[in-house]
Amino acid sequence: MTTEVLSRLWGWREAKERFPHLKAVFRIRWPNDRIPAMEQTLFGAYGIAQEDIVCLDHPVFVESIFGVTPMFHNQVPHYVHPMMREVWHTISDNLAQPPAEPAPRLFVSRRPSRNRSCRNAPEVEALFSEYGFTIIYPEDWTMPEQAGLFRDAEVVAGFVGSGMFNILYATQLRQLILLGHEAYTARNEYLFAAVLGGAVDYFWSTPDRPHPPGKWSNEAFRSDWEFDFNRNEAELRSLLDRL
Repeated sequence: MTTEVLSRLWGWREAKERFPHLKAVFRIRWPNDRIPAMEQTLFGAYGIAQEDIVCLDHPVFVESIFGVTPMFHNQVPHYVHPMMREVWHTISDNLAQPPAEPAPRLFVSRRPSRNRSCRNAPEVEALFSEYGFTIIYPEDWTMPEQAGLFRDAEVVAGFVGSGMFNILYATQLRQLILLGHEAYTARNEYLFAAVLGGAVDYFWSTPDRPHPPGKWSNEAFRSDWEFDFNRNEAELRSLLDRL
């Protein structure tokens, strides 16, 4: 939703002007009783009226359909169009709820889960706290609160993955710091930053389960891991000292 789907919104306004009865259709992938609040919120923040948003959980026939070339592609060849900045900023402008206290430095953490759990996350959080970072778990905040936190953040660090996709709301980003393991092959965060601006630094560690030689494995992609302090701490602290 926050990557490839939002990358099609750029065509909505012109299409709606030409065809006033047009609807925005998307499919729910989870169980049918899931309320599609995230999709409705993001579409609404871009300016699509709620009555024009249609969610489907089953196949349908349509008389006509309008396709839009995506401006974001997280596979080879990786690609993001500069106009995505306008789409993301529009959503951020309309959605963001400013926090009670500004947090120019954010560290986006992850709780233990089935995907890429970092066993020494508390030690990593402690390191970033030393440098004045506010530690957040995005799921603890509403979408408007998340947008407000990221909108004015200047330095965003965190574990790679969907929590970092909130940088789409950022308007002042000057440094992105990404911590992950070498079996994580997605490049969403880099593509976001390529449009939003600012420097990007990755700090890689070894996954518990690497990809097989010459192959790709979903188990490796989702593997647990530990941040390698011996390998990365000195260079990471050097970077943080310069910020």
